[in-house]
Amino acid sequence: MILTAEQYSRGFIDFDAVLAKGCVVELWTRTADRPEDDTEWTGPYSTPEGTIVLSPPKPYMQLRVELKRGSDPTKTPILTKVRWERDGKAFIWPGPVGFNGPPGPLSLGRDYGVSYRLAFQPKRAGWAEPFVVIGHRARIRFWKSGIKGYNISGFRDAEPTPEGNFSVGGNIEEVEADGDVVEVLVTVSGNNEEQVKEAAKTQVESTVGLLALCFGEQILGKPIFADYYFSDAKGEQGQIHVPVKHLPELSVGMNFVPFVDEALVRLDESPIGASVGMALRWYVAGLNSESPIDAFIAYFVGLEALSVGYFVGIHPKPIRKEYAQLEKYFGRAQPTVDKRLKDIVLDRLADFPLSMKFERYWRGKFNYETRESKEFPGLNRLRNNLFHGSIRTITSQQVDTAKTLLEKLLAKECGIEKLVNRRQAGPKLLEFALTYATMPSNKRPQP
Repeated sequence: MILTAEQYSRGFIDFDAVLAKGCVVELWTRTADRPEDDTEWTGPYSTPEGTIVLSPPKPYMQLRVELKRGSDPTKTPILTKVRWERDGKAFIWPGPVGFNGPPGPLSLGRDYGVSYRLAFQPKRAGWAEPFVVIGHRARIRFWKSGIKGYNISGFRDAEPTPEGNFSVGGNIEEVEADGDVVEVLVTVSGNNEEQVKEAAKTQVESTVGLLALCFGEQILGKPIFADYYFSDAKGEQGQIHVPVKHLPELSVGMNFVPFVDEALVRLDESPIGASVGMALRWYVAGLNSESPIDAFIAYFVGLEALSVGYFVGIHPKPIRKEYAQLEKYFGRAQPTVDKRLKDIVLDRLADFPLSMKFERYWRGKFNYETRESKEFPGLNRLRNNLFHGSIRTITSQQVDTAKTLLEKLLAKECGIEKLVNRRQAGPKLLEFALTYATMPSNKRPQP
């Protein structure tokens, strides 16, 4: 549903209910300048998917609920939740059960669960009047200033102190966006907080991709702020998670030059040099990514580039047993099968699955298995599940497994196994998560 700025100031109301045949839920709203004002009710709103509120945009709001049976007196409507959203906030009434007062304000979320919000200014796009697009889980505001959030700066690296602790420097301040701003917010419910957070973030990023597809890349822009918001019937809390890595200082001297020089020569002379170069590009993309899913996909594409590049160059070309059996059958039985269909079937059987290509490549390079190489089929399934949408989150261990595997193979191709193995065996990068809770300023932890 699309709302103008004036319509959004009055709000959008929807509800969750179990409605037997003939049962109806009717909502009524009224607003006032003062709590004691006796104003008129507007409504009814009886569409679960949502309706634009008719009451004028005033500071005090009141909700009336009417549940009506159908012809069967044993069947009653069951109302579980009402949402009234306006001006970037949502007011949730958790149904007749557990009602203990007026709806409570939620400064970010549209619903109970985990919300992720991203606000950015487009590169080369604008609009004469602000408006809002409201979906089942997502809200997109094409706004003009007035959107507030927290600007994060300086949190990049954690430095060890003489006492063995780590210190970080940075700043978090509340800011208000200026000019034309796009705000995308998605709310996802679930019990596993980390997975739900990643799912909400992924859906926001997918929504931004949809905007780029619809309007062009001019709609994209650098994020002004991004934050999570957690809410349930007991209360709400906003959080900003700032990932910080500790990268030990690296002194690059002439002792590194022979490794680089040898690797460049090996890369030029490699029969799969183009595939290695592509894998190196995806390796850098993974290292620079701030999204676990994006990093995993980048590392996996690097592994795929190496496996396919190696497999294409094998002579004589491997033949699958199934292909040889079917080709022999076609020659002996000579069935009345369309030649084009026959060629399609044989071509499909001629190609090896990626896991088999990887196994052949790994054995061609190492002649032995490792824990990481045995996990490649599982990584392949994970990639497929991500692409098919059956899962939306991954773990840091899965990302590290793909990264380590790619590093080992690239090191082998470039002849720098000892250097990379020694680096991998050293201290791991330390990651920190700084959490900033939205609470009164005098109680906020100082970064």
